[in-house]
Amino acid sequence: MHRRVLQVPPVAGRLRISRDVVLQRSSTTDGITVLSDAPAMAGELMTLTLVSAAGDTELEVIAIASRPHIVEGAMRHLIQLALAPTTSLPDEEAVDGDPRI
Repeated sequence: MHRRVLQVPPVAGRLRISRDVVLQRSSTTDGITVLSDAPAMAGELMTLTLVSAAGDTELEVIAIASRPHIVEGAMRHLIQLALAPTTSLPDEEAVDGDPRI
């Protein structure tokens, strides 16, 4: 009998996918809302990198909700984010620039 399949124990890993997003300002929702080309799953833990002339700031965030949104005839996704429990927001002046994920 020949072995054709070698079973190995499961290995944990981390995959990081970079996507550009547009930070949305909203007076009606708490937290952070971004516009993305891709949806997110509720509970998904992500790193949001705020890019500005003052330097990059990384925030650990959790996806709360994701819903489709049409922008100029193209499908996008509005993703509501909350800060992870160990993260705090930086000063607003420090992130005045082009936020990206």
